[in-house]
Amino acid sequence: MDFSKFTANKQNLALVGVFLIGLLIGWLLIGWWLWPVSWINADPWDLRPEFKKEYVKMAADSYALQSDKKSLEKRFAGWPRDDLASVLAELKEELKGEGALALRLDAIKDALGVQVKPTPSPTPTPSQAKGGLLGLLLKLLVIIIALALMGIIVWRLFTRYKKLARKEEVTPGIPR
Repeated sequence: MDFSKFTANKQNLALVGVFLIGLLIGWLLIGWWLWPVSWINADPWDLRPEFKKEYVKMAADSYALQSDKKSLEKRFAGWPRDDLASVLAELKEELKGEGALALRLDAIKDALGVQVKPTPSPTPTPSQAKGGLLGLLLKLLVIIIALALMGIIVWRLFTRYKKLARKEEVTPGIPR
């Protein structure tokens, strides 16, 4: 029986498996350790919603102190108007009890000419727990298990390959 094609296929399969494991490990090392993604010089409209609100509040405070319409327009120059209107509406809804800040928000809304539509009351949705540390540990555990399974598969393929290679070395009729 000719095992040369069989062992060549097994060897190629093992090499592909080792390559994929190396690719996965390399991807994780490059993405998490060597060159992680970091934001630098992000625009205000690219921030998370809570930071967008803080930026708008700070701009409203600055406009209330200086009344400089040009600097206000410069601060909100690239901001999409629909997004700005929704942030202003959310802030207006949150700050119903705080009259001074609500007046400042109205002042920048009028100065920029933004039309704020009242936000409808949100329908309650079931809240999902944020992953936090537990979610991160769970993802890490899944990755470790996947790597272990791939390692076991590659190890089994190599041991089978070695057994087949030993069988080919033995020639019939000649004792070892």
